[in-house]
Amino acid sequence: MESIKNQLIPLLKKNWTLKGKSKIKLLLEILLPLISIGILFGILYLSMIITRDFKERPASGFAFDIAHTKQLLIGSNGGLNSDQRNILDNLKLQVSIQHPEFSNDYINRCFVEFKDIESMDEYFHDPFNYRGVMGGVWFPDDSFNGNTIKYSIRVDSDFTHDNTQQFQDREDSQIYLRHYFTQIQTGVDQAILLTNQIAIPIFATGQRFPNPYISFWEKWTDGRKLILLNTGGVFITASLFATLFTLITNIVIEKETKILEGMKTMGLNSFAYYISNSIISLITLLSSTLLVSIILSASQLVHHVKWITLILILIPYSITLLLIAFILCKFFTKSKYAGLMAFLIVLLLSGIGIIIGRFNISPTLKLLSCLFSPIAISVANYVWCYKDLIVFKEVDINVNMVNEYEIIGMLVFDIFLYILILWYLDNVITGEYGIPKKWYFFLTKNYWRKNKKSNINNNGVFDVEATSCNRNSSYNEKNFEKIEHQLERPTISIRNLRKEFKTGDGNRIAVNDLSIDMYKNRIHSFLGPNGSGKSTTLSMLTGMIEPTSGDALINGFDIRNNIDEIRKHLGVCPQSDIIWEQLTVMEHLEFYAALKGFTNSNQRKVEATKIALEVGLGEKLNAPAGTLSGGQKRKLCLAIAFIGPNSDIILIDEPTSGLDASNRRLIWDFILKYRENKTIILVSHYLEECDILSNTISIIANGELKCNGSSLFLKNRFGVGYLLTISKEHNSINNSNLTKTISDIIFNHIPKGSLLSDAGTELCFRLPNESIGNFSNLFKELDDRKKQLSIENYGISITTLEEVFLKIISNSETNPNFNQSVLNTALKTNSSGIKSYQQLKGLLIKRVKTSRKDIKSFVLSILIPILILAGGLILYKNMRTIDIYNTVTQPLILDFNVYGKSVTPVSIDKVNETMTSLFDNSIGHSDRTTLVPYDELHDYLIHHYFGVPGALYFDFRYFKNVKFLHYNVFFNKDYLHALPIYINFVDSEILRSVTGKRIQTTSLPFEHIQSPLEVASLDVNFVAIVFFIILTLASFSLIAASHAGNISHERSTRVKRLLYISGLRKSIYWLSNLIWDYLQTFILVIFLTIVIIAVDDKFRTHFDLYISGVVLFTFSIIPLSYLMSFKFSSHGKAVGAIFAIHFGVGLIFTVISFILRVWAIKENSISFQFLTDIIEYCFYAISPFFCFSKILAIVTKFPGVSRVDQSFIDYWSFHFGLLPNAILFLHCIVWITWILLIDYSSEIKGKFTISKLFSNSPIPDSNEDSDVSNERIIVKQLLDNNTNGGSGNVYPIIFNNLYKKFNSVGNYKSKIAVYNSTLAIPTGQTFGLLGLNGCGKSTTLGMISGEISPTGGKIKLNGYDLIKNRNDALTSIGYCFQFDALIGLLSAREQLELYCRIKGVDESKIKDTVNAFIQMMDLESISNSNTSGYSGGNKRKVSLSIACIGSPSILLLDEISCGVDACVKRFMWNVLMELKKNKAIILTTHSIAECQAVCDKLTIMKDGKLQALGSNQHIKDKFGSGYSIEVKFKKEYLENGVELFLQSFPSASLIDNQHALSASFELPNPPNNPIKLSSIFSNIEQSLKFILDDYSVSQTSIEQIFIKLTKNSITNIDN
Repeated sequence: MESIKNQLIPLLKKNWTLKGKSKIKLLLEILLPLISIGILFGILYLSMIITRDFKERPASGFAFDIAHTKQLLIGSNGGLNSDQRNILDNLKLQVSIQHPEFSNDYINRCFVEFKDIESMDEYFHDPFNYRGVMGGVWFPDDSFNGNTIKYSIRVDSDFTHDNTQQFQDREDSQIYLRHYFTQIQTGVDQAILLTNQIAIPIFATGQRFPNPYISFWEKWTDGRKLILLNTGGVFITASLFATLFTLITNIVIEKETKILEGMKTMGLNSFAYYISNSIISLITLLSSTLLVSIILSASQLVHHVKWITLILILIPYSITLLLIAFILCKFFTKSKYAGLMAFLIVLLLSGIGIIIGRFNISPTLKLLSCLFSPIAISVANYVWCYKDLIVFKEVDINVNMVNEYEIIGMLVFDIFLYILILWYLDNVITGEYGIPKKWYFFLTKNYWRKNKKSNINNNGVFDVEATSCNRNSSYNEKNFEKIEHQLERPTISIRNLRKEFKTGDGNRIAVNDLSIDMYKNRIHSFLGPNGSGKSTTLSMLTGMIEPTSGDALINGFDIRNNIDEIRKHLGVCPQSDIIWEQLTVMEHLEFYAALKGFTNSNQRKVEATKIALEVGLGEKLNAPAGTLSGGQKRKLCLAIAFIGPNSDIILIDEPTSGLDASNRRLIWDFILKYRENKTIILVSHYLEECDILSNTISIIANGELKCNGSSLFLKNRFGVGYLLTISKEHNSINNSNLTKTISDIIFNHIPKGSLLSDAGTELCFRLPNESIGNFSNLFKELDDRKKQLSIENYGISITTLEEVFLKIISNSETNPNFNQSVLNTALKTNSSGIKSYQQLKGLLIKRVKTSRKDIKSFVLSILIPILILAGGLILYKNMRTIDIYNTVTQPLILDFNVYGKSVTPVSIDKVNETMTSLFDNSIGHSDRTTLVPYDELHDYLIHHYFGVPGALYFDFRYFKNVKFLHYNVFFNKDYLHALPIYINFVDSEILRSVTGKRIQTTSLPFEHIQSPLEVASLDVNFVAIVFFIILTLASFSLIAASHAGNISHERSTRVKRLLYISGLRKSIYWLSNLIWDYLQTFILVIFLTIVIIAVDDKFRTHFDLYISGVVLFTFSIIPLSYLMSFKFSSHGKAVGAIFAIHFGVGLIFTVISFILRVWAIKENSISFQFLTDIIEYCFYAISPFFCFSKILAIVTKFPGVSRVDQSFIDYWSFHFGLLPNAILFLHCIVWITWILLIDYSSEIKGKFTISKLFSNSPIPDSNEDSDVSNERIIVKQLLDNNTNGGSGNVYPIIFNNLYKKFNSVGNYKSKIAVYNSTLAIPTGQTFGLLGLNGCGKSTTLGMISGEISPTGGKIKLNGYDLIKNRNDALTSIGYCFQFDALIGLLSAREQLELYCRIKGVDESKIKDTVNAFIQMMDLESISNSNTSGYSGGNKRKVSLSIACIGSPSILLLDEISCGVDACVKRFMWNVLMELKKNKAIILTTHSIAECQAVCDKLTIMKDGKLQALGSNQHIKDKFGSGYSIEVKFKKEYLENGVELFLQSFPSASLIDNQHALSASFELPNPPNNPIKLSSIFSNIEQSLKFILDDYSVSQTSIEQIFIKLTKNSITNIDN
């Protein structure tokens, strides 16, 4: 627990710092829950504003209405009798009184008589009559028999309710007011009263019961029932889980970049890791939870469940979501889709919970389903909705329910269950890196006894010695140095360690039964070719990958069972940088210091500062790691490995890769200084580095240990003498006769000598010890014939480690052979001209192959969208639909007894004798009424809402001086026919009070006539359409976002940049992506089209509108997503963010539009509709998703797109289908154009650039080197003559006054990266750029390649101005980036085939060309495996091959040999020597030997300026001062070795400082008294041999000149 406590605080600080550095992400985490809940409330509000009408509406007005509707049909079998005709006459009388201006003929035409009901039906259904008919009255045969007067009212069945139903919660009696039913009823009743001499004018009105939802919480009832009950759980889950999206992405990114496993290798406790992430995430998550609970409670959307109960549900639910996020992270190894996939999984579970909540299954099963907490929240949502709705009997009371406290208990149980699951999965699922435990690990003793050391034997070591285990086929005991037994026991013991990988070509053995021991206070180096198993061995020792067999002990703990204990003592610097771009150097070091044992914060700060200064990062302490150069990042990783008191086992893989010579020596001193009490394993391709640093060196090839011992042992075993290195002049490189002549001279003096290598300008000979007496004569002849033999320089050294390495590896299968015919096939296959169709073919093949290999991409971009869409279609088709018209024609007698023995409240206003008498004699006579004072009626109706069908209110009113008896019928919404029944009751009681007769009214509807609009609007369902639109938007958002992620990934990995530099036309790049992504998207479109047409005839009817919309929508969203991807550097974050933006914006705009439209329709407001149109125009312009949702709504006839002034008749009218389709078409054009404008911005700027770039370059320094100044004159002449040198002496590369200044951004100061560089490089020349890290080399190449825009100056490539004629200038360029820009999902063969097509290699030659490159680079064994699994060196081989394809005229090579072994490096030199014959090459390198071997001319850069310029020899002559002597002292002469050396060479001086046992001296060679190399050699052999292990003598080297010229560089101040 102490380690957890110590690690928790730094982890919290690290996580909080990372979160705080991304303000936008933090803001989104806060806003996304609010947006999600806001969408829910928007939909709820939409349902709220579609409310019932509670105003008092006229139920009378027959005479007024018939004048407008023209006709009333009236009849009886055989015609009207006298009583019936009296009623008709009284109806006519009412019209004449109301409209005295109407003539009798006109009034008579308003009434049409019938003698049989069939004729009446026929007349009504005649299309010419239908719209002019108000309704009908039919008198049955017994209409006037006895004391009951009977008649039937006939209107369209759709203008009445279903006569077979008495109760319903969706409709009310207002339909009878709107469609003349009550007007006919009151008119006929008035006529009946008049016929019976009752001349009381009656005016009836109808009004819905006062809204029973008087409290604010009650007003949500409709939305609660319709929306919250069905979707609340999903919205709550979405709002809370949105805050975890970034957490999931970041954790998976840490896994993917090896940062997480890197922390684990250095002792990270997983529990502390999860706790720290939990605490930081819970800050925003619990804030969101509290916010959501406050909103739900304060808005009273959730009412009967108390706020504290809501909190008790949501807080544990939030914690379970966090744990689910951690659990799901275990199943993702790539960050591409992790966040989005996790989001969709929890939403799916929440959706399942909605179904479970509504189903009438047993409470026990419901509780069991709550083991999935997203299901639990949906069930809880159903519970609190149920409690609020049951009050109004709005839900089924028979559903089996669980209570909220049971759900709280389940959620608390889920927390502990998920912690247990996470603990288990964290042990058995490690992903790509890490060693998983057995599934039954918790049943083993080893797991619970972690602190017990391995019981291999009592000493914690293996019983069998390492040398006894190394018995492979190439084993030779003489190649292994015997370890003295008096040494302490080994800290690291490896036995029979083996690792096999599955590849496309079968199993590949990476490490083959390795056995070795390592000891404290010693540095053990692994040397070997690329892919020999060095890094794999380190990965097994740190627990990043599991051994296939074998074992290893570290400090007595075995790596299989006690890796956690081992990691507490590890410091690891892996090959890749395990750093966070956002954190500063100081924050990194303080964090790892705390992680590895420093508990005091001041102590951490002091240690971090100290170690940063030691590695040369003193001035970068507060700089974010993302701003560091590649070399500086390596320094930071090395410092991380060494910091901490417990790091006594240090494993460092390529620590100085990418560092210049000066910084490399600084790192050597640092490692040697911190070696004490540590066991260090070093993997490096710098043989000098291993020689200087290592106590023991192991050379591995093909996974097998070839030899093991000290540097001196290996040299004595394999060296056999001295190494003579001769540098030829560059003009004699291909002179094989000269090489033979030099060899003959050497073999003449030293018969047993042998030629080791001939690479570039460098010849290496081995001279045996027994021939030492002949050396002086040999050197004398070489000195005498130096010019004749075209020897630029030569030197002598004792056998070097490089010679040993080359000798051991020479017979290895990994050694590439310089086969001239293969080389010619590979390098001399020219481009036949760039062809657009060939490039398009290559890119499409690339997309096909990457898609086929990326199953997860297929799932996210195709399968999941189809499943989402299928869900939307199922909901759309199967959700309960609302019938839009009533077809029931069954008659219904409007009898008060229909609603049982209910008591009707009656209120009388302005009580007088007349009203009292009328009430007592009529309604008051009934025992079914009760008198309620008028001022108490409102409250009475609210409190007696249930069980009361209606109420009555009476008063007298005056109209045109006529006194009317007015009564208002209050009708309950749940009682369908209450209004006409109560009208009948009142009128009948008035008649009874005078005559003793009653009125019996029957509803006898006409069969409904379907209008064309109704036929087209069948099965319209508000909720189903909303869900269909939401899920359709989600599916298309997902597929569009996944396509954008690919673009973001190719840009961030520079694949896109390399394609462009290789000659790819930008338009072809976008065309290929659009074609492939459109094809994939159209799979979704085709699926949607086939299914939707099959299930819904509306889409068949309006297929043209739908298909144009979906096609234009597809064409628009893909380029828009591409455009948005420019803002993201991470694939996963791009996918998640773009999905959220597309879906969120489209959905929010759609909801707002629907609300505004419904409001405009409800208020019947043209002005509000105009405002809505303006807002929608803005939405159209911003989001194609809104355009498409509008089209779907139009096709489905969703009421939210209706208009006040226009009906659904012309679907292609401007405001319906035409406008969104037109806008989508514009979207297609705008987004594609925008992309091209951004991508072609450099070309566009170049067209309008005249000469302002020249004026931006500052004046060169007055103290500039003379060679640099002379180069300016030459370049100026070339530019003035407007020539690139002519056909015989072409200058493919010319740049003049090249200047680049990076402006200050935020806290970062401006920096001049390149200062007025001027060069002209002819064909046939390899030009070397040397300089410290950050001196401007890569920036120079970036400007030449067009990747970086220069601040000033001019660049001409192949005779074309790069600024003005960019495409022509970049036609024939090959570029090898410093960091490999490879497509990880393609093999080497597939990538080379791609670039052959990009560069225009003839199709018939592609196969041979690719095979030649693969053979040449020794990639046959892995050529069909994805490059993501290649070693660093093999990736460099592929990158160099890509640059060379098509034989470009210009090659830009940035650190091509970085990370490759010495053997491959020499092979590359030969390749470069062959390449330069017809090319201009610029090479940046930190290898001085490489520069000397292959470069005809070079420059040394310092702070962006050229300090020296010329050939190797010219620079040596100008800046050198004689000879360079490099020595390595024996250990016993560490203190006084320099002094003894200077005694033998008094005129020599120490160059730089002594680095451990190594030192470099400069020996002047005055022209008037020149010193012969032979005399120097003799002096060393006679006077100093006893104090030296190794030495070399040569003319002052370029490396020493480099150190001298760059010593005071501002980029080297830290050193």
